[in-house]
Amino acid sequence: DTVPPSGSMVINNGADFTRSLTVTLALSGQDATSGVTDMRFSLDSGVTWTAWETFANAKFLELTSGNGPKEVYFQLKDRAGLISTAYLDTIVLDTTPPAFTITSPLPFSTVSEQGFLIQGTASDIHAQVSAIRLLLYDYGRRTFTINNQLANYYPSSGTWAFQVLPSHIT
Repeated sequence: DTVPPSGSMVINNGADFTRSLTVTLALSGQDATSGVTDMRFSLDSGVTWTAWETFANAKFLELTSGNGPKEVYFQLKDRAGLISTAYLDTIVLDTTPPAFTITSPLPFSTVSEQGFLIQGTASDIHAQVSAIRLLLYDYGRRTFTINNQLANYYPSSGTWAFQVLPSHIT
């Protein structure tokens, strides 16, 4: 056997972002002559590697802490001891929730109309904000949830409070 094994790796089914330090790797390995036996991983561009372990088609791996892009390298070894090139996949770790700033109405202001518009801006450092959930409270009587984009709801007269819950990746 003179040909090293070949393979591939995909993190979290090809997702661009993750909120969790633990990711799932989908792995493949082939070697026509002697067969794939082992695999190893690196989280620092191949400077250091995990110990060799028996090849499997899936693996849970813990990323390094800290938000931002993460690289995972993967190598295979065959029965003849030949080592593959390093395969790379990337994912962005984003553990910080998105922010939503209400611009209208101003905090603690009184709105006299029966219906009013809540406006604001949503932002996230690493990803686009995918949903906004607005909870309206009438102090014990009812709670209304408005999800995403535009929704029309005209609360009855009285005093209301609201809470905005932005979310990103699932």
